[in-house]
Amino acid sequence: MPEASPSVLYICGPTGGGKTALSIDISRHIPNAIFINADTMQMYQGLECMSGTPSPAELSQIEHRLFGVLRSGDACSRSRWLDMAKHEIEDALAQGKIPILIGGSRSFAAELAKAAYGLQLDVTMDNAITYPQEGTTTHFPYQLSAIVLAPPANKVNAGITYKIANDFDLAIDAVTAAKLAGHDFQKGAGITIGTREINAYLDGSITRQHAIETTTIRAIRYAEEQYALFAKLEDAINQANPGSALRITSTVPDERVRQAIGFIQKHFTQAASNKWSHLAAKTSKPIGPISL
Repeated sequence: MPEASPSVLYICGPTGGGKTALSIDISRHIPNAIFINADTMQMYQGLECMSGTPSPAELSQIEHRLFGVLRSGDACSRSRWLDMAKHEIEDALAQGKIPILIGGSRSFAAELAKAAYGLQLDVTMDNAITYPQEGTTTHFPYQLSAIVLAPPANKVNAGITYKIANDFDLAIDAVTAAKLAGHDFQKGAGITIGTREINAYLDGSITRQHAIETTTIRAIRYAEEQYALFAKLEDAINQANPGSALRITSTVPDERVRQAIGFIQKHFTQAASNKWSHLAAKTSKPIGPISL
């Protein structure tokens, strides 16, 4: 890869790992950052309450791309997403912005690994979810660095359990509306974790409690697989460019953003880094907005 290749940051981690909150914190300190969605289900309109899509209030706090840009029944292959992401990256760079990929999709992470490093990552899961793989992977012509969020699994699991139970009525309403609209639950947003269970509940074949418990088990299993895959991607990036992937395990917002800002400082140009130097040290003082 040429030395002059632009740098692209990828923020990844498990469902409920704090990606949205970190993006908002980063955006407050880096106003020219553009966050480009790298989550399969968050590409779609509809069922947002089940896919972990940032709320309208959260999205209003960041400049963002590729959230809710596809109809719920559309299929989006890995290669299609990568082409769309590269277009948004080029557009961001042309505007002098900082493109930041963000998401927890294993299939999109695998596509990045393949395009950037020729690495094959296993994204197999139970047969309830399949990922369209048509299309040919294209080259990813950028220097890739990553912030991998890896908070304690027990905290992530507790958050998943609470959210599914708390939002279940909203999810039922969303799936009911999709059914009335004739939605195909075999593709697109229809394969979001929980749709199968809610449809079974609505059909009377399982109880509400069974639907909640089964959805929770599947979501936690998915998070476990995310941890494993992102660890592999972290290793791949660090093998290709030592020190280019950072794992953050803290769940304390100020500590996470301090580590993230310090990492970004280190992995952009030296001229830009000079503007970030005062952010590297620990401080209890607020970090003011800056631009690279």
